[in-house]
Amino acid sequence: MRKALLFILFFYLFFVLTFPKEQIWFAMENLAKEKGLFFNGEKIKKAPIALKVEDCEILNNGFDIGKLKNATFFISFFYNRVDLNGFVFKIDKTISLNSAKAVYSVLNPLKVVLKAKMSICDIEGEIDIKKRYVVLYLNNIKDFNKVKKIFKNIKKNEKGYLFEKRF
Repeated sequence: MRKALLFILFFYLFFVLTFPKEQIWFAMENLAKEKGLFFNGEKIKKAPIALKVEDCEILNNGFDIGKLKNATFFISFFYNRVDLNGFVFKIDKTISLNSAKAVYSVLNPLKVVLKAKMSICDIEGEIDIKKRYVVLYLNNIKDFNKVKKIFKNIKKNEKGYLFEKRF
């Protein structure tokens, strides 16, 4: 039994360390291009268990949306996480995404859990992969007009403000 567990652990570590992490980034880039979203000028750095992308400009159908300071992708069999830091929107430089985290786990395979801190509000929510539905709760809103500029059609409920969208 002990040898089997060591073999499984060895295989898991081998997979995590040798997984082609850059290919995930390129696949994501190609999927984004189909939706009109382009990444420009990014620097890609491989780490043993993660992929880091720095200084990435994001464009939507040729319009500059903003610049992302860095993103870290951790990919494994059971747990996947993306951390974003330092995104500044071009439409209003006072609006920034200070940090964001998206987590996917096999323990809850149909949901991606989201948490973010923006200069204008805090966000908690989830993406239902099966229903193709995003639910975000916006709390600690500092400037409601700027929130409405980014999140169209928000609604007030007992937990704060709610943003929902199908994709």
